[in-house]
Amino acid sequence: MFFFFFFQAEDGIRDAQESRGLGDVYKRQVLGAAQELQVTMTFEPTVSGQLSSLLMCVVEGMDAPLGLAIDTHVATLNIEYSLDQAPDDNDKHQDNLKISFGDKVPIFSAPTRTLIVTNKSAIPATFTLSVGKFMSVGSPDKQDPVSTPAPCTLLPKTTVSLGDAFAAALGSPTGTQRACLTDRSGASGKSMASSSCGQGIPESGRSHETLRFRSEHGRSLVAARIRHAQEQSALSKDQGIALSLSCATGVVRAWESVRIVLTCYSNMPGHYTDVVQCQVADLPPARFPVSVTVCGSPMQFDPTSVGLRLPPDTPWGNFRFEPNLINGPPVTRKLSLLNSGPIDVEATMRIFSEPRHFQSADVNITYREDGKGCVDVIPHVMHESEIPIKISPAVLLIPAKSKADFEISLNVGDVATKVEQCLIVDPIAKGGHPHAVLEQSMFPAAYLNLEALILQPEVTTKPKARLAFHCLSSDTTEHSSRIRTVQLTNQTCSIFSFSLATSGPFKIDQVEHDIIKNQSFDDPGAHTLKPGRSKFHSLKPLESVQVSVQFVQDPEEMGPKQSDISSYHGELLINYENGTVQPYELVADITYPAAVLSETEIKFGIVRVGSHATSSVTITACTPSCSQWMMTNIGNCSTSPPRRGSITIARRNSLTGTVPVEGLTAAQQANATNKSPFSFQVKSGFFSVIVELRVIRQAGEIVSRRQRVDVGGW
Repeated sequence: MFFFFFFQAEDGIRDAQESRGLGDVYKRQVLGAAQELQVTMTFEPTVSGQLSSLLMCVVEGMDAPLGLAIDTHVATLNIEYSLDQAPDDNDKHQDNLKISFGDKVPIFSAPTRTLIVTNKSAIPATFTLSVGKFMSVGSPDKQDPVSTPAPCTLLPKTTVSLGDAFAAALGSPTGTQRACLTDRSGASGKSMASSSCGQGIPESGRSHETLRFRSEHGRSLVAARIRHAQEQSALSKDQGIALSLSCATGVVRAWESVRIVLTCYSNMPGHYTDVVQCQVADLPPARFPVSVTVCGSPMQFDPTSVGLRLPPDTPWGNFRFEPNLINGPPVTRKLSLLNSGPIDVEATMRIFSEPRHFQSADVNITYREDGKGCVDVIPHVMHESEIPIKISPAVLLIPAKSKADFEISLNVGDVATKVEQCLIVDPIAKGGHPHAVLEQSMFPAAYLNLEALILQPEVTTKPKARLAFHCLSSDTTEHSSRIRTVQLTNQTCSIFSFSLATSGPFKIDQVEHDIIKNQSFDDPGAHTLKPGRSKFHSLKPLESVQVSVQFVQDPEEMGPKQSDISSYHGELLINYENGTVQPYELVADITYPAAVLSETEIKFGIVRVGSHATSSVTITACTPSCSQWMMTNIGNCSTSPPRRGSITIARRNSLTGTVPVEGLTAAQQANATNKSPFSFQVKSGFFSVIVELRVIRQAGEIVSRRQRVDVGGW
């Protein structure tokens, strides 16, 4: 016997309505005798909630059908959104979720916010995020749902910015990896799995910039280079800001929490608003308002300019002119202003008479007659001044993502001083901001302190006060005592040039650079300059030159009557290139020979005719100068004394001579003559002799001193 039957599913509600999953199932089958038949049914719900239904099996020949009751609960997707590290607790609520990066975000910074997408159901779903207006260029492509994501090595509860995610050297995922970290919270106490959004980069496909460096400095340089390249790429739409997503698409698995990092790059101030939309499966899209207020100037001074210093710890820079000498020509330097923003900027430049920090108030203290003091505090007023520094041009247009040059000039005066002024640059967006609300308070001015040092050129001398020469008339003009050296040192912080000249009986022999102190390894002969070889000499700071000066005065034919020394004066004139002159005193003296006799009168007493008497006289040199002497006859004398002799210079050496008289034996006379070359004979009467001291020179004899000696006896 065969039975014919079919199944019919009913949802238990007789009223006409849409089926909720089973629908009507008609399966006509034939069941043979003693036969068993297994029927498989598939349940595909289309709505969520409680579902009850009745399954009937109608068998031909049976009055009542067979029934099977079905009762189940159908669940669907349940997605929640939240923010990690939200600035306001109210922003974390599902119904009032706003992504705010802040009201005073510094320009060029990259703040981040983390959007958490939580799947509180057992149904995995794909999601897609998009940004309305300010989507960054080069955002991650869609994730391949089939491929297995690379495991994330970062710890849970950690937010990684886009720039840090690129920093391979810091140990985080490298290349284009983006971390979508997970949370361990879920519905009904069920644990949530971890998920990562982004693909790893094969080791063979990494560039040398993404590989690890051993040194911390190398890692930081590579990380900064990659961040800068990423920022430039993200902001290539020239809208002022760019919002970058760590994950644009992905899969949120059952009971999983996915973190998506939003990074805000900026290069133009203003108040920006946008919308981030998240589409999960077929659910209605969730829209989150985004707001950020960027403050700061995209304009900055070119840090490669000579003399410019931009300290990282102060909001203003410093520009310093090199030291200049008074009465010098004007000095002009070129500086550049860089505009990193996407909009042309017009800069107005002014110079004020004081550097920053600016004084906020002036305090005046006065005293009254009763002794009480009165303090007046008034606001400080700054004054514009273009003396001695001025700017050209005063108004400058800087194109977008370009630079413009301007000149800053120093008018060097005739007074040594230190100049301190401040350059204030007031920027304004040319034509406004087409993508944001820009207020002047968001676009601050740039400050640059200007410094200049105007110096009086001066060298220090050694010997300090003067250069003295002490010469002897018996020495030639080529003697070593006629040449002395003075050391000239540049103790200022500026290089300068000068020429040398002399006044008086002096001349410059040679100029030699101090090669030991200057640490020069050139040819030593190149540092010795003969007169006339070079007119100007240059000295760098702390450099020295040795100047040899020669005293060229010849001794006079007749020595001075009042003194044994003749003095001479002159100057070494240091003529600087700016026209100023620094004199250095030169003094010299010539010592002439001088001598004294031990006796002014020789008395022999009574000497009989035919006999002789002997006496002696001592001639003593009084100066270190060499001399010659000569005796001459003035009175009556039958014989003349020796006419010449010499005094060898020593320290007041003395020569003693004897005057022999007839009557001595030959041996006595020879003995007396050997003692001194002063010997002569006296026969009768008396006579006077004059002792002359002479200086022998190559050109002849010079009479320097005469002394009369009276010799008498009978």
